[in-house]
Amino acid sequence: MTFTANSFVTWLLSRSYGQGGTVALPNSTPEGDVLGQFPSGVEDVLQRLKDVYSLWPLSQGDDLEWCFLVGGPGNGKSEALRALAKSLNIQLPPKKAGEPAPRSIPHDWPRSAKQVAPGLEAVFINDASIPRDDLGANTFSGSLLRDLEDTIGRFLDHQTPVVLFGNVNRGILVEEYAQLPKDVKSDTAIGLAGNVIRWLVNPPFSNTPLEVKGITTLVTLNPATPYYGQFRINFVNYGANYNVIVHVVFLDVLSLLEPTPVGNETVVDFSVNPPSPAPYQPFGSFYDEGGTRDQTIAGELLTSFIAPDRWDQGGCTIENGVLCSAFKKCPFAQNARWLRNAVLRQRFLDILRGAEIAAARRLTYRDLLGYFSLSILGQPERAWLENQHPCDWIAEGIRDLDNGNLSAPVRLISHRVYSNLFPTPGASSQKDEIAQARLGKNLYGAVRDLLTSQNGITFTRPFNSSLTDIDPAHDIDPWEDTDSKDSIRSRVFDAVEALDEITPSKEIETWSFIPQEALSEIEIDVDAALRDEISTELGKGSREASLRAQFLRKWRTALLLRQVGVALGRVAFRSALMAWLAQQESALRGADPLELGRGISALILPSQSISQYLLAPFRPRTYELDSDLPKNTVFVSGNARDLWVEIVSRGDTLLAEVRVLKAKSSPPETIASLVIDLAIAREALLHANGYAASFTEIGASSFARIERARASLVSRSRTKTSGVYFTDHTGELFQVTNNPVGSTPLRIVRRERP
Repeated sequence: MTFTANSFVTWLLSRSYGQGGTVALPNSTPEGDVLGQFPSGVEDVLQRLKDVYSLWPLSQGDDLEWCFLVGGPGNGKSEALRALAKSLNIQLPPKKAGEPAPRSIPHDWPRSAKQVAPGLEAVFINDASIPRDDLGANTFSGSLLRDLEDTIGRFLDHQTPVVLFGNVNRGILVEEYAQLPKDVKSDTAIGLAGNVIRWLVNPPFSNTPLEVKGITTLVTLNPATPYYGQFRINFVNYGANYNVIVHVVFLDVLSLLEPTPVGNETVVDFSVNPPSPAPYQPFGSFYDEGGTRDQTIAGELLTSFIAPDRWDQGGCTIENGVLCSAFKKCPFAQNARWLRNAVLRQRFLDILRGAEIAAARRLTYRDLLGYFSLSILGQPERAWLENQHPCDWIAEGIRDLDNGNLSAPVRLISHRVYSNLFPTPGASSQKDEIAQARLGKNLYGAVRDLLTSQNGITFTRPFNSSLTDIDPAHDIDPWEDTDSKDSIRSRVFDAVEALDEITPSKEIETWSFIPQEALSEIEIDVDAALRDEISTELGKGSREASLRAQFLRKWRTALLLRQVGVALGRVAFRSALMAWLAQQESALRGADPLELGRGISALILPSQSISQYLLAPFRPRTYELDSDLPKNTVFVSGNARDLWVEIVSRGDTLLAEVRVLKAKSSPPETIASLVIDLAIAREALLHANGYAASFTEIGASSFARIERARASLVSRSRTKTSGVYFTDHTGELFQVTNNPVGSTPLRIVRRERP
């Protein structure tokens, strides 16, 4: 047997799990050139800046142009800055492994700046979270403000103008905003700098005005284009030679798993003035009901990871195209084979999209790289981080398998794509009395070692919780099979129960709806060892042996549910995820609410069939909003006709906004906002179908968020003019009213229940 070490596996490992080079996407160039697109709007803005400064010098009174890239870590801000510098022929210092990125370029800014052309200089703020040296080591807030003040001061003092390119984390903006100096005149450099930060923290959205002195908004954000905004700093009004147009690209508001907005030929059309960003148009469904995600940023990146020349036509070959002897039993190669199948790849990407919805956040470039690498390689083994090549570890496992070591198939299957994607549960629930078998070299001991993480290193990942929520092994839907009266889930259970007659891996080979790329020899080896060990355990006749056999069946069932579920794109709560996608697409079009939107309204508001509602402001827990009023409770009244819930999509964030009409001549006021994630979506769908008494078992924070939205209906400002009611121990309803006669100011009046 002849083995080889795939260099691309080395690259994946070195850039996975938050290690060096992860942030180098989307334009890092390892061996093999893993490339990806920038987030929406970035490339168009970079090209625009290049075109503008190729025309330097400008006439007095014309506009210089700056750019801010706003977003959290891992969105490709640093690489965008390097691309811009390269397009302007500005030489940046090379990246050094193991060293932090410089705060600014040049590093001694504001003492010097990079020359773009004679009479024009530039400064790159690569990481605004790092405090400036001249503000002291313990100073955090204010560094970006000082950068802006120094840059603006050059304009106001008629010095050499400076073009500013900044990468800004949202958290830093909030910190900077909180530390803005008070009572500063807006016509000073620091005053204008503070107004720039105010715009970045709270950019105008739709028709919401933003009155900031010295700044004119040219492009506002709206639900379909929340990724690009533009404003002008009117320096000429303060005696400067130029105004400045500021491009702001928000990198983390759209999903990289949905289509990139596309207009005529570009994302942001600069041929019109003001420029026109293309609208965000997600699929509104999963692959089996909608379009392919291959053309998304995430899809293109994944496709480059599984290209044949990295695996069976390159990295896994030895000489003359001969494959590595481990290929058919190598989980890395078989995972790449799985993902190369078009249908399996789409369903895999759908699962990641579902994880975004469940978490109510988006995968960044760094997250995508981590999860793509995780799906191919799995959690790193301790030996990998102690200089053993992962391919050598695989070769060692296959030799152990050939020598009859029963831990080998367990180790190999633990790195299959369906095992890698979902966090591994612990085995602490197993009784100590059946753990004695761990002392022997058997399958049971190997599985328990795996589940207790004794052989590897477990990393906490940002989407672990949401992936656990949608784990196919946790689903209770039947997974209907149109070609059979039996559900697919029941067939999975039956396949494991009947393994003494035909192994599960052989059984699912006969299922036409499972692509062959989802199967491998790894599962065959596991099932052979499993059948033998269960037969041996049951032959012992002891209770402990029977429990060990039961444990192994459960473990194999969970693996098979994940294997079949990932292959079919069937995850837990799929109907809720699809309702969310459909509602988002509908909200972006401005259409009427769908089932999810109607459920959200029923979840928060009283029935719209009544004109007056009664709410209990002092109830400690959520209760039903219907006519069955609880006993011994105080209520306040409100007008249900003036309330409604608006479903709003701000890019990839789906919100339910509680709105109230205070006067016919004034615009409605938003009194509460609720982010719709999986837990809220599940609860809303129950209410849409009339199940007002039930609450879901996941998403503990959903209770507090629902209560907060409902509490807005009984806020202090709203209850000032509300009637006061209460129920007694029998449930009778009474109202507290003013007493028109006598010395007692109040009186109690019996009322009919609404």
